[in-house]
Amino acid sequence: MKHHKPSSGTGPLGLHKSVKREWDKWRRDKSHITAKLHKSYIRKSDWFLTTHAASEAALRRIIFIGLRRKKVPFATAQKWMDGHSITYGKIAGQGTFITYYDRLYTRNWEDTLKAGNDLQELWYLWNDFSKPVRNDLAHGARKHTDDWLDAALSIDRLFMIRLDEVIRPVINGTPFADLRKLSPRLDRGDSEITAEGILNIRPNRLRVSATLEDATNRLAPIIRKTT
Repeated sequence: MKHHKPSSGTGPLGLHKSVKREWDKWRRDKSHITAKLHKSYIRKSDWFLTTHAASEAALRRIIFIGLRRKKVPFATAQKWMDGHSITYGKIAGQGTFITYYDRLYTRNWEDTLKAGNDLQELWYLWNDFSKPVRNDLAHGARKHTDDWLDAALSIDRLFMIRLDEVIRPVINGTPFADLRKLSPRLDRGDSEITAEGILNIRPNRLRVSATLEDATNRLAPIIRKTT
């Protein structure tokens, strides 16, 4: 008996292409996501790494909007987002996306996943397939073939698309476009309200990093030694 290869429309490659078509259509007005991407890439691994970074930015965006909806002023919320790390994973705990989400929204993350079209399965795949692939590539631990990268790209793209569908009714619009288009719009907030107060956490997860000036001053003598 002869075994026929699946057609391009029903095989893995065809399925990934159909996801890309849905993705390209979806992201046309998603300026927050598109800004994280580039028009073209030399390597598919770069394409995937940037898309996965966009998916993490999508989750951070939802936390930012949650803070703004709790009347944390824009500048205050942005400063907190810029200075604090958020851990992504399937288990809630200190500093995790799930914990922050549950404290910001009336419908918790578990119920949000259940409300989406395959969103719970995509969350599992995002954590247990795409994220390890991303870590392997980012840390130079392991290379992955195109079939792995195609699968990871499809997971990340569908995860963002389905997450958008579920969160839209909650915030009265997409979180991934210009937030001025939300109706009603987010108000200016209250200067007395802080992200730490809303999230019920201590302000102790601030990222420690060198300033540009310090880095430049310390790097300059090293570069001079090589010239």
